[in-house]
Amino acid sequence: MLKFHKWNNRCKCRWCRLYRDLLKFYKWNIVVDQVVHVPVQKQVQVPMVQTVQRHVEVPQVEYVDQVVQVPVQKQVQVPMVQTVQRPVEVPQVEYVDQVVH
Repeated sequence: MLKFHKWNNRCKCRWCRLYRDLLKFYKWNIVVDQVVHVPVQKQVQVPMVQTVQRHVEVPQVEYVDQVVQVPVQKQVQVPMVQTVQRPVEVPQVEYVDQVVH
């Protein structure tokens, strides 16, 4: 158990040395109590913008294909009839009129 003794200037124990140092400090540093007005800083809560992910339901579009029968049109080659003009010699008939006076 520790025994405390009366402070002695010549004592070499830890507590006496601390006390001695403390006295030196107060001897050179004069402590004067003064009332100083310190402005009070008011704390204001600032709202923060926060982005939140939301789940949105998107309607699904379904395409239903129906098979429709389309008639196939068959291509047929039709021969064209062409009329060609051929020169024909027509005999000329000559009429001789006799005029009677």
